[in-house]
Amino acid sequence: MNETFELRFWEKVDKRGPDDCWQWIGAVDWAGYGLINSGGRGKILRAHRASVILDGRDPSGKSVCHSCDNRSCVNPRHLFVGSHKDNMADMAIKGRHGTKTKPERIVRGESHYWHRHPDRIKRGTDSPYFKLSQHDLQRLFFGDLVGVPVKDAAKELNISRATLSGIRTKVKNGTIKVDPVVSDQRSEDV
Repeated sequence: MNETFELRFWEKVDKRGPDDCWQWIGAVDWAGYGLINSGGRGKILRAHRASVILDGRDPSGKSVCHSCDNRSCVNPRHLFVGSHKDNMADMAIKGRHGTKTKPERIVRGESHYWHRHPDRIKRGTDSPYFKLSQHDLQRLFFGDLVGVPVKDAAKELNISRATLSGIRTKVKNGTIKVDPVVSDQRSEDV
């Protein structure tokens, strides 16, 4: 790390007393950890790792852990270098293993968006990604494509064999409904 990097780093730190957390006021990632460009092309470092490097310690191949549990803290006194196992043990001792201590943060079951709004899910033939019309499904299951090998039926419908097999499975398990009445649209489509 060079002098310009060190200057850029420290101008993004709200430095307080020696035992206080030094907050990173630069860019942060989705998890709240500080980020800084290390000068290399696209080489981004987490700020707490950079702080340890600037302090003269080598975190290569190791985790840099916060003793203060403040993700944006870059005070070298609050950071220690350890293995992933050390980091997980520290997390467990402090009760920060999210799913066990804060189950309300996990979105699952009836609180999940799709469980609360099933009407907003487009499934089967209503999906904008569905490849076949109701008429094509009728041809496939009740019309001229019954008994035709998968390879030939897929070619006729202009879909892959995997897509055709998936559609057949979804019709069997009821995800896709097919009206058994075959209309006379075949002659119009040809």
